[in-house]
Amino acid sequence: MFTLRMVFEAMGSTSVRTLLNSGNVTFDTDRADLGTLERDIEPHPDLRLYVTFLRSGERITTVVDLRDSHTIKAIEDLERRFGKDLTTRNWNTV
Repeated sequence: MFTLRMVFEAMGSTSVRTLLNSGNVTFDTDRADLGTLERDIEPHPDLRLYVTFLRSGERITTVVDLRDSHTIKAIEDLERRFGKDLTTRNWNTV
């Protein structure tokens, strides 16, 4: 998880946190071009980008490290942290 945090910090992300040992990453970014951010993440074959929408209108972008987790496990971790009133989509769907 330390290495995964370092990857995101190296891309200029702030407030980088990993959720448990799930391979999920939450982070803040000032980058306006999310397409470029997506392309920066995509070269990492073990990472998958998701966006979670909360009923409150908040949007959470997460990255699942598939070496450490599976998508379903990652969503369960998000539900434990933010409640079940959310929906998560793969970035390609969004």
